[in-house]
Amino acid sequence: ESAASLREEFKIPSRGTLYKWKDWYLNGEIISLESSSGRRLEKDISVSEQLDKVTKELNLLKKYFSQERG
Repeated sequence: ESAASLREEFKIPSRGTLYKWKDWYLNGEIISLESSSGRRLEKDISVSEQLDKVTKELNLLKKYFSQERG
């Protein structure tokens, strides 16, 4: 099957997601493949580090949307 048909069949939003999964598989990063969203799973970082990362992402979103309105 082609990448396009897989994306269509499984409702995968981005072409890049399949390529990320392929790279992770070929590089032996099997743990990353448990993430259906295409984002790496962060099992090795502490809770506080993960919260800091989420906080940074939220702050970037706030900054983006405040600039968009302004």
